[in-house]
Amino acid sequence: TVRGNEPNGVSDHTTAMKSSAKTISETKISQVNDEYKTIAENDTLLVQKPTTPPKDSQNVIYIKHKIYHKNQGIAGILSKPDHLNDQRKAMLLLHGHTGHKNNLHFPMIDAHLHKAGYHVLRIDFRGLGDSEDSFDSELGRTIQQDVQDIETCYLFLKEILGVPLNTVMAHSRAVLSMFEFQLKVLQSEKYHDFVPNLINCSGRYDSQGLQTKIMSHYPNWIEDKGYTCTAPRYGTRSEIFIPIKESQSAINIDTTTFANIDPRCFVLSVYGAKEDIMPLSAATKYAKLFKNRHRLEFVDYADHNYFGLSDDPNPWNLPLKRGRVNYNSVVADLVANFLSPQEQLLKFNETNSLIFIKKLDLYKNRWPLPYKVSKV
Repeated sequence: TVRGNEPNGVSDHTTAMKSSAKTISETKISQVNDEYKTIAENDTLLVQKPTTPPKDSQNVIYIKHKIYHKNQGIAGILSKPDHLNDQRKAMLLLHGHTGHKNNLHFPMIDAHLHKAGYHVLRIDFRGLGDSEDSFDSELGRTIQQDVQDIETCYLFLKEILGVPLNTVMAHSRAVLSMFEFQLKVLQSEKYHDFVPNLINCSGRYDSQGLQTKIMSHYPNWIEDKGYTCTAPRYGTRSEIFIPIKESQSAINIDTTTFANIDPRCFVLSVYGAKEDIMPLSAATKYAKLFKNRHRLEFVDYADHNYFGLSDDPNPWNLPLKRGRVNYNSVVADLVANFLSPQEQLLKFNETNSLIFIKKLDLYKNRWPLPYKVSKV
């Protein structure tokens, strides 16, 4: 992982930032105030490092969108590859409900991918971890607010680092935010862009099922206009209030619209075979929704967060956490393999095997038949 003042640290992006086409004239470097040191700035974003980093996130940076954010913005950890194997691709890691940037498999994915040539950014959404509070406390961390935070990261990678966003990997609730970002923001007239690889880790499909789950745990949810739970906040577990409008923003998502996501996007779904938070049918429903641009992987014995039961055998000698087998390394291996150059070529072939002929209103094979038949 990148260290702030080490040879490959974030502060060493200064040269790259100066040369970025979109920030040559407006980028401001190394301004210092009492709490933060500015390492880059343009008309839209302000990127800073705290003068006193959080004790559990020594390498944190803050990315502030000047319209979306009121204070320091969203906290993130950026890892970049060695110059010799830099693929000029970026990967964004997104945590789920009450998660954080060091959650589950994220450090393992980070280690795998930045060594393989990716720039890897993992963040805390607003209201969690080390990021600033939600914009409106009555609304809470809505899906729409998540989408703004993802857009902020997209702009940071593109305009400040000059590296295109190649992969987004989201866990649980953040899967909805990831797909909404691609559908409603990235492929809109604002950007006309797409992320080639979208990785769905234990994502919910039946958003209405979330309301049933909440009501089963908090029967007075509607009367209380929300519920209280514990979540990571500034290095410790704290009680936070989840407003009803935050939950409703996810409940009201129509996941069937994700079929309209740019056809150049390929989706990898990874579910634990012992999923315990939502119906496992979500996996097959996403597979049906995305058809030939989707790959489904199950992790045997793993639950929603990719841990086993307390009395599970451990035939592969995987690491343990609180007495339970930790299958997150298996998830990391699956993702690393999926993003390997060979697999990406196979994926390209899968997603481009058909072409649509408008005049005939039908799809035909892009690649010709064998020479004996096609004479090509």
